[in-house]
Amino acid sequence: MPTRSPSFVRWPLVLGLTVAAAPVTNSQYAQFALLAAAALYALRALRGGTIRRPSSVEVLLVLFAGYAIASILWRDVSSGASATTIFVEYVGLAAAFIVVVRTSGIRSNWYFLATCYIVGCCVDLILIFSAFKSGTTIDSAGRYGLANVNSNYTAYSLVSGVPLLVLLYWRRARRRLASSIALMVGMSTFGLGIGLTGCRGATVAFLLCVFVIAARGLKTRPLAGGLFTASMAGVLVAGWSHVEDVLPSRLFLDASSAEDLSSGRFTLWERALVIFGRNPLLGSGADSYPWLSEDGMHAHNVFLSVLAELGIIGLLLLVVALALLFRSYFRSSASKSARSAALMLVCTWLVIAGTGVWQYALPAWIMFGLFVTIPRDDAEFTVADGELTARDRSLGWRLRNPTAS
Repeated sequence: MPTRSPSFVRWPLVLGLTVAAAPVTNSQYAQFALLAAAALYALRALRGGTIRRPSSVEVLLVLFAGYAIASILWRDVSSGASATTIFVEYVGLAAAFIVVVRTSGIRSNWYFLATCYIVGCCVDLILIFSAFKSGTTIDSAGRYGLANVNSNYTAYSLVSGVPLLVLLYWRRARRRLASSIALMVGMSTFGLGIGLTGCRGATVAFLLCVFVIAARGLKTRPLAGGLFTASMAGVLVAGWSHVEDVLPSRLFLDASSAEDLSSGRFTLWERALVIFGRNPLLGSGADSYPWLSEDGMHAHNVFLSVLAELGIIGLLLLVVALALLFRSYFRSSASKSARSAALMLVCTWLVIAGTGVWQYALPAWIMFGLFVTIPRDDAEFTVADGELTARDRSLGWRLRNPTAS
C-alpha cells in the first residue's frame, strides 16, 4: 500500500518560504504571502473535506482580529492606519497561528517548518555579522542590523528562535558531545547577533533562555548540565572582553537615569493609559496609538497598546487566548523537553511584550503555532499517514491536534 507524501510537498511550499522570510523582513509582503498560504490551505481542506472544529484559541484569535477590524467604525478617521493594513496585520496573526497549527500536526511538516524558521534566523545572523564586519551601523547608537528592517524586530525574531533551536537539539541530538558543542556555538552565535542589534529586551530574554537551559541541565543531568553551565559562563566571561567595545552603546544603561533605563517607555506607557481613559470599553481603534501619540511612537507594550486601541474587550480576547494557549504548553502529557522549551518561549515573549512592539509580528504567532504541535518522541507520536488519533479531548490535545474529530 503506497504511503501518502507529506502535505508540505503537495501545497505549503509558500508557507515554508513565508516562515523562513518572517525573521528577515517586517514588511507586509510576508503577511500577504502568509494569507496566500492560508487560502491554499483552506482550498485544499474544502476539496478534501477535512475542515474540523476550531479550538477555543483559534476562535478567540479570529474574534480578536474581527474586533480589531470592526473598531475602524468608531475611531476618528484621521487617526489610524488604513483598513487594508489593519486587515493584513490582525487577520495575518490569526492565519499564521491557525495554518501553522493545522499544517504542523504531521511530524514531517513540523520539522520542515521549524527548519525553515531557523534558516531565516541564520540569514539574519549572516547579514548582521556582514554589517558588523563592514562597520555599517544603522543609527548613531552603533546598532547593527538589516537594511530597511527595524533592529528590534530582528532581535525579537532571533530570540524567539532560541527556544526552537534548543528544542531541536533536545529532540534530535540527545547526548552526543559534538551536538552539545554545536549547541553552545549556536547559542553563542545567537547571543552575539542579538547583542549587536543593541536590543535590551531581546538581550534580557536571551539570558533568561540560558538560565532555563542551565537549570534544566543541572536538574536532569547534573554532570552534563554543570559542564554546559560552566562552559557558557566561560564563553560569556572570556568573550566579554573582546566584544564589549563593539557592542552598541545603548546596551550599557545609566542606572541613575530612569528615562535612560526605559528609553522613554515610561512616558509612552502613561500616554497609553490616558488614551485608554478616553474610551475604556471599546478603545480608540486599531493602530490608533501612534496617530494619537505626540511623537508618533508605538506604546512599546503589547498589553497597554491593545488596551488603548481596543479597550477592555480587545484586551480580554487577547489575554484569554494567550492564557489558554500557554496553559496547553504545560499539560501533563507534554514531554519535559517540550515544557522546558515552552517555558523559554513564554518568558521570552512576555519580556518582549512588556517592552516592545510585537502584537502583530509573524514570528511570534508562527512560534506559538509550532509549540502547540511539538511532535512527541517516536514511541508517543500518534500520526499515521497524516491522520491523528484523538485519545484525549482536553483543550491541550485539541490544540495539538486540530484535525482530530
